[in-house]
Amino acid sequence: MMNNYDQRKTLFLLIVLISIAQCGLSLYLPSLPIITSSLTTTASKVQLTVVYYVAGIAFSQLIYGPLSDFYGRKGTVLSGLCIFLIGTLLAIGSTTINLLLIARLLQGIGIGSATTISRAILRDVFRGSDYVKAGSQLAGAVAIAPILAPILGGYLQATYSWRSIFYTLLIISLMMVTCWQVLFKETCTTNTKKTLSIKVILKDYVSVMKSKVFIKNLICGGLIYSSEVVFLSMTPFLIQSRLNKSSTIYGLILFFIICGYMLGTSLSSKFSSKLSCQTFIVFGMTCALSSSIMMLILGYSHVFNMLSVTLPLILFMFGAGFVYPNTSISAIAKFSTKAGTASALFSSGQGLLASSAGIFVSAVHGNTLINMSSIMLALCLIALFCTLIFHIADKKNLTIGDGVN
Repeated sequence: MMNNYDQRKTLFLLIVLISIAQCGLSLYLPSLPIITSSLTTTASKVQLTVVYYVAGIAFSQLIYGPLSDFYGRKGTVLSGLCIFLIGTLLAIGSTTINLLLIARLLQGIGIGSATTISRAILRDVFRGSDYVKAGSQLAGAVAIAPILAPILGGYLQATYSWRSIFYTLLIISLMMVTCWQVLFKETCTTNTKKTLSIKVILKDYVSVMKSKVFIKNLICGGLIYSSEVVFLSMTPFLIQSRLNKSSTIYGLILFFIICGYMLGTSLSSKFSSKLSCQTFIVFGMTCALSSSIMMLILGYSHVFNMLSVTLPLILFMFGAGFVYPNTSISAIAKFSTKAGTASALFSSGQGLLASSAGIFVSAVHGNTLINMSSIMLALCLIALFCTLIFHIADKKNLTIGDGVN
């Protein structure tokens, strides 16, 4: 068991690691309209760069989770970071949208090691209420990255060019490779000497999927995350193209939106010992649903300005601050010897749901407030409906299966 110093050091490294994944998504969002004109392409194709990144993360985690369980966390993360570096170099040199899409896919595949293995490491190091508290602290701390990243991205875009954003990611990831190699102490002590087997991997995945608690939290968290990907894909064009605001202004707007998330995770962490994860999840989904309804009403009322977009999205991300950490914690807590596998399946499932939503957005004609809020509302309603179904099943003691290790 690690001492307090090693626990704090490990938590800090995890915060930085996940922050890189967050920056990979949010740092370049202010540049989406500029990339459209720079590469002589369409808004729908540029929006796919978000989808490719998220999809790369989703699919790769299915591999990283079992690898980290069998061969350790340290080497698996380093391998992923190296792939991320290759994708970043390709993004810097991209001259067509197809090359940029490939680069974004490679970045996602590489940084997929960060999100899934970070959750597993958290499970390795912390236990009981400390695990819940550390999970909320991690979720709250990494919110700083998406708060600052759009502002930095908007500044880099306005001062230099969209390629400077990927140069910044290159420098940050190189520093992380060095820190991870020098400072991180291996936390996985089980199964590290066993031979990796596809049969064993599939067996572990089936074992995890039998848990109704896992499935419930995957669906609820994944659908809220899908809603976030929807607005991240559409708001750059809503704010910059339709409202004629600069990339710097858009970065500042995202700053205030993500502040809502940070407030939510902070309150979740503060009251984690007094209220259940399920209470937080239902409250967070209610906030997200209310936000979508507000935007839809404003859209049909022809009220379209920065406040009509920003204020509801602040409420949405405030709710997401309760949903994300608590669905993650609830889904993985029961899997002590399969933490990497469970974390991989959870993150991958969320990413696949979000990618599907992103593909749908790219096929929608017109980046309007009504279109965005309608899609988000549908996803939030499905999330609440699924929560209700599982709640009824629990009340009736229906056996859906609750398999663990």
